[in-house]
Amino acid sequence: MPLTAWLLLLLLLWISASDLLYRRIPNRAILLLLLLWPVQVALGWRPDSVSALVVMLLPTLGGVLLVLAVGFMLFRWRQMGAGDIKLMAALCLWLPPEQQLLLVMATSLLGGLLALGLPLLTQVERLCAHAWLRLAARWQPTAPSVLDAQRSAGLPYGLAITGGALLTPDLLFYYG
Repeated sequence: MPLTAWLLLLLLLWISASDLLYRRIPNRAILLLLLLWPVQVALGWRPDSVSALVVMLLPTLGGVLLVLAVGFMLFRWRQMGAGDIKLMAALCLWLPPEQQLLLVMATSLLGGLLALGLPLLTQVERLCAHAWLRLAARWQPTAPSVLDAQRSAGLPYGLAITGGALLTPDLLFYYG
């Protein structure tokens, strides 16, 4: 597996943990995903021609723009967070167009499962938050927001997006 794929997996783990404990997807993680993508493309691209690369990337970019447009509407209707939308769009860069649809469908299904398992998820969040505070006590981390009495009522949709990404076959190897 290429180094960029390992880095992608680490970023997805960071994003999932942050969303689970703090209900935030760090912009730094999205930025790293965006910066890592051209490296993945450059390492996997066979220099037939620049026009072949453009022809390959145009449909991918079209899918990304569609995800951003739909995501913006969902954000305006308060149905999805901005971090979730940015994460979906960034991950769509890593996929061919037909796999982008699979990512969206897998994410939707996993999001539904998260919603159904919300009582269990709440318990898992609390256990993870307490474990995080014990493990990171030396660094005095900010207490996870899932421990607040007025915690966010939304789902940590970054988990569903990460799961959907990992269920998408070409995510780690499309350009590699």
